[in-house]
Amino acid sequence: MSLNTYRQTKRLPVDLFVNKFIGDEPFACRSKDLSVEGVYLHKLIEPERVADDDLVGVEFALPGHDEVIWAAGRVVREQGMGKNEGVAIHFVSMAERHKKILVDFIENADGWVVRTPQKK
Repeated sequence: MSLNTYRQTKRLPVDLFVNKFIGDEPFACRSKDLSVEGVYLHKLIEPERVADDDLVGVEFALPGHDEVIWAAGRVVREQGMGKNEGVAIHFVSMAERHKKILVDFIENADGWVVRTPQKK
């Protein structure tokens, strides 16, 4: 997989509950990190994904905001098995109002993000 497949914008390590919609069915997930362009989700319980079915919907609320953000995304990477199973989703559609909330959150999120020490 090329590096161009990965998100190229600032990512925040943030633990949120996220509803991921496969077809019309919601499945609970937890986020690992979030950017304006996408989200990495840890799967909790969901069926095997059909290879052709790479479009999903996501909904989540950001800390400090009452409004639920809705977005459509494309699965760009799947990883792991069992409890470490996850999926990277690139947002392809989001209401402009929700994108502004997300940009503001990411730019001003210092109090909400758990930071891990950087290796030097």
